[in-house]
Amino acid sequence: LIGSQEGTAHLPLAVLNPGDFALLQDPGYPSHSGGVYLAGGQVYPMPLLAENKFLPVLADIPQSVLAQAKMMVLSYPHNPTTAIAPLSFLEEAVAFCQKYNLVLVHDAPYVDFVFDSFYEAPGKQALAPSIFQADPEKTVSIEFFTMSKSYSMGGFRVGYAIGNAQLIQALRQVKACIDFNQYRGIFNGAIAALTGPQEVVRETVDIFRQRRDIFVGALEKIGWPVPIPSATMYVWAKLPELWANDSVGFCVGLVESTGVAVAPGAGFGKAGEGYVRFALVHKPEVLSRAVEKISVFLLGS
Repeated sequence: LIGSQEGTAHLPLAVLNPGDFALLQDPGYPSHSGGVYLAGGQVYPMPLLAENKFLPVLADIPQSVLAQAKMMVLSYPHNPTTAIAPLSFLEEAVAFCQKYNLVLVHDAPYVDFVFDSFYEAPGKQALAPSIFQADPEKTVSIEFFTMSKSYSMGGFRVGYAIGNAQLIQALRQVKACIDFNQYRGIFNGAIAALTGPQEVVRETVDIFRQRRDIFVGALEKIGWPVPIPSATMYVWAKLPELWANDSVGFCVGLVESTGVAVAPGAGFGKAGEGYVRFALVHKPEVLSRAVEKISVFLLGS
């Protein structure tokens, strides 16, 4: 795949007929809905709320929607909320999709980016659950992975899918009409990353753990407490009351006043309103300066 985003965007073309529903997370990664719309499908948003640990409540999905639904898309560890789905929830989702004859798509680019209890044993990484721990026979599932995060290969655009054989074949048919394979050198680089020493993954995660701790601590000092994310490279922060219903206005005002750019929660879906997503993509000293500028902006507003 040309990154996992290409796979999640193209799979709906193989699965959906015009008018079919896809059950998507809200908030969620924008390309998931983009692929559904390209296929002429409809999106049913599954709200992810803090009180539910940012897991969708499957029982809340109307039967009328399920009668027209063909696929469910999950992504854990989750962008933007940073939530991890426990294996028990993935088992529930698999059983649900089996019952209603749904394709279960799991987009897992941050599977290595788990901070809490990362070292379960000497040299052993603690990963978030794979969908195949819940669906080992691959009855309804397909899982996507990208080299962009764990191996810092974002510019190379390479990933892969594993899953139900019929789904893999259907995705292959779509790809044959839309794009070509990557340059072999990129494939060789991906193979080297996957088969070589994995200390680099641990080192990368440790870098983002340090950034997380410094950034969350700095926000705490300026009076903006946020939950400590247990995974991903993001911080999902509930906005101060003044901005609770205007995440776009907050982000526009912040970047215009300070040059600090963050992502408005509303950009990830209706249920993301009232939040912003911080990306920990700079060194600790830059993150600390950003928080200082945020503090000035908040005091001024």
